[in-house]
Amino acid sequence: MPNPLVIEEAFQQAVSDIEEALSFRFIYARFFEFEALLDGEAVKYQSYLVQLMDMLPIFTLPITWSGLDPEVLSRYADSIEEISVTIGREPPINVVQRLRQAAFLQYICVSEPVRAVSELKKITGITVPLGFTTKRPGGTTRSNLHKLKSWLQDILSSKPIAAKTGEVLNQCIQDIRALTQEREFSVAIPVVERNSAGDEDARSFRFGRLRTLTLHDSGESKNEDQIIRSFPITGAEPISSLNKGPVSAVPRRMAEEKYPFLKGRYYRAHLQYEVNGANHQGESSDVAISALWYSFLIEKAESREQVRLTGQAAITGTLNDKGYIGDVDTDGIEWKTRAAFFSWIEILVVPMGQYSQFDRYLTQLKKEYPSKKCILIGINSIEEIFYDRRLALYYQESRFKQSLKKLKKEKFKTVGIPLIVVLLLIIARLAYGPVDKNPVSFSFVDNYIELKNENGSILKRLQYVDGESGWFEPSSHQNMAILEDISGDEKKELVYAFNYMGDHFEKPEIRAWSSSGDSLLWKKSLSLNYNYPRQLVPPYTNLNVMEMGLAQSVNGKRVIVNANSTQYFQGVILIIDAVTGNLLSEYVHSGVIFDLLIIDRDEDGFSELLISGVNNSYWKAFVAEINVDDAHGYSPSTKDYVPEGIEKAKEDTYILLPKSTVAEYLTIIEKYNIGRQVHYDSQHSEILTMVAEGWRYFEGNEYTSDLLFHFDENFKPSGIGTSDIYDVAAREFYEEGKIPLIPDFDYFEALQDSILYWTGDEFVLTQEYFSDENE
Repeated sequence: MPNPLVIEEAFQQAVSDIEEALSFRFIYARFFEFEALLDGEAVKYQSYLVQLMDMLPIFTLPITWSGLDPEVLSRYADSIEEISVTIGREPPINVVQRLRQAAFLQYICVSEPVRAVSELKKITGITVPLGFTTKRPGGTTRSNLHKLKSWLQDILSSKPIAAKTGEVLNQCIQDIRALTQEREFSVAIPVVERNSAGDEDARSFRFGRLRTLTLHDSGESKNEDQIIRSFPITGAEPISSLNKGPVSAVPRRMAEEKYPFLKGRYYRAHLQYEVNGANHQGESSDVAISALWYSFLIEKAESREQVRLTGQAAITGTLNDKGYIGDVDTDGIEWKTRAAFFSWIEILVVPMGQYSQFDRYLTQLKKEYPSKKCILIGINSIEEIFYDRRLALYYQESRFKQSLKKLKKEKFKTVGIPLIVVLLLIIARLAYGPVDKNPVSFSFVDNYIELKNENGSILKRLQYVDGESGWFEPSSHQNMAILEDISGDEKKELVYAFNYMGDHFEKPEIRAWSSSGDSLLWKKSLSLNYNYPRQLVPPYTNLNVMEMGLAQSVNGKRVIVNANSTQYFQGVILIIDAVTGNLLSEYVHSGVIFDLLIIDRDEDGFSELLISGVNNSYWKAFVAEINVDDAHGYSPSTKDYVPEGIEKAKEDTYILLPKSTVAEYLTIIEKYNIGRQVHYDSQHSEILTMVAEGWRYFEGNEYTSDLLFHFDENFKPSGIGTSDIYDVAAREFYEEGKIPLIPDFDYFEALQDSILYWTGDEFVLTQEYFSDENE
């Protein structure tokens, strides 16, 4: 039983600490610390608990709960309700409701939609699941929040709901808008909050959270740049101007090198935090402020080329006079990592020298929430922020917008401005086409891809062939480009294959073009990267892109490229990061892959790759399934077809398909049949592979003689169908005595037993592969 005198003293101290506290986190921690001292005697100290409970604050903007594990927020709400029941009083409804709203959105941010819905149900009673709650969402955090906002809006508009429920849903919608809002000259900074008692005090608490820092233009300055920091930071300079240090000097030097026009022109700006009352320690915002100042100076250079931070990253680090990134306080690394991880932010930028320390804490957090998207980027210098398209976006400002800025700067007379604006609008519409700049469709015209908006107006013509016009047949190359929102900004980007015709030494490229920035995001040259010691394959052999698509991996969107050698036997599946263009992995196949199907067959939110083609080393058609996150290594191959420098792949399923008696006669001088198409029938959970057994010619036209292999969801054969061309050929060959029988039901039932399955070490027949089912 607790000592009443100790409890009284603890209560008075808790009241004092809470009254003086700036941190909401500290207040909640002190409340539950006091409640734990009661050791189950809550009823006896009811008045103390009621008074402290009434002092609990309500979390306001989403920035105030950043860095908090949603499980902690949910536990806080549960505990407050349980304490309230124990002491016989109504719980503080607004406090509990806000904690659950915060937990709801934080669970979305860490990609735990099922747990998110559980929190929403507790405060609204809504049981209809979100559209993506049956599996982990596959998009970016920002895109998932946009999906959530749309769903909440649909709920509000589709059926009558209680006023209290409507209030909760509207508040969640407002929170999502705050989370996804893009602000000019704004950046997130991970910080460490500490209570004022100090590290030596037994009641000392530390918390990680984000702070949003915005730079506000305050006009020109006479002799030097002035960045005014009007907020206190413990352990740093007092409220002051930052114009004399590297924070302003380094970006000034970078900007002047690019735009000499800026020399002798100085500016003044104020820095402001969202929720200024919060407090934190240290000077780790130096890098973020410098990045803001550089983009601000570029805007002042009066150039059409602009740059801004994407808003997808939280940045921490100190800065020296040469622009190199210095370390942050080691004690704060864990908390800064938590600040970014438990938030809507997907990228954490840290000093390269401390990358491994941050990564250690990030790895620990991902064990608890493995689907959370959080990328760690280490940098050595301030310039590296602007080299990475995940962190900084370059774009060209329209001439119209630039002209308006100049009009404003020149201070035209009020009477003349409306007329000039109208004229500029007319000129802009004539010169630059449609206002809606978001493409929704594309088509191939000669050597160009034409992008069109919803109204059918042409937004852009991008060259995709460097060579003779008409070399490609446009209608057959729709699978050579992808139009999707890969960056999560609700504007579509175009990823496409660029080919150099007539020059075997120029490598084809995969390019990504930004519709919002009207610029190239990245490009990646394609080449064969592995040698075959037992094959005569020259190292300069290039690749030919056959098709491409977009897949969802555990760690984000991936561009999948199916390519083959321009002269030799190899096929390859390339996995490219859709955001950066980095080549992540390669699946190297000993034969051409004629068809690629990207599908989430098991509906877990992540893509599988179904492929079909020819395996040259075994002289047979094949069909296989690979998980997009495991698509690396070389295919099943005989020793003469094994490349060096890469390990054996781990396919989910790999199957060799036999020739039938028709193919044995029809293509007697050819080594193999060809898997030319693969399909998935979702209604019957069936995989279908069309295999070309050979070709027949009639009146100058070529027709394929096809078999259709059917497999169930476990790739167990369920039947073999035939095409009309196959049936006609079979009958003619039999009547002419060229084959011993006409293939019928019994023949194809037996042929299924000749299908070969890869175990990882060898191929085995169908019956042996599925023998466990019969035991």
